[in-house]
Amino acid sequence: MTIKILAITGVPMSGKTTHIKQLMTSLYGQAAWKAWPKPPVPHMTSADGKVVVLGHYFTQSATFEGTDKLAFSAVTQIKDWLLSLNSEEGPVREVWFEGDRLVSLKFFQWIEQRTERFQLKVHVLPDPDEETLKARKEARPDWNPSAPWLKGRVTKVSNLRKLFPDAS
Repeated sequence: MTIKILAITGVPMSGKTTHIKQLMTSLYGQAAWKAWPKPPVPHMTSADGKVVVLGHYFTQSATFEGTDKLAFSAVTQIKDWLLSLNSEEGPVREVWFEGDRLVSLKFFQWIEQRTERFQLKVHVLPDPDEETLKARKEARPDWNPSAPWLKGRVTKVSNLRKLFPDAS
């Protein structure tokens, strides 16, 4: 049996973390998730162990949730960790992640080259409208990225939409 991998991406402030938290809550309820904060891969598991979500959610003190606190180099450890999962022996059926750190064409290609183990689904969120974007920026006054960084993220998401046309 293959492990389904769900990658949720979108431009900054498109609601990636909010979307995954809604999925987690709608399927299992907020209290049903157990945090595993230690390396090599900080993650959360559903009560039945079937779903693993990379990063941390439902934290009270964190400014940034999800995968935003992972190192940009985390992909290397995550690859090894994914290969250590064996859905034949354990309950893990799905791995979900969102955000910018793990969303890369090289990582997606690595997953897709292992079709006997993994099945990749990429979901690109729609861009937020101006009113939504303004409200989200007001809610996060500490978030002040540079224009070149933002342009790079928008370009990256645009390219992913072209490569994964069924992702939206």
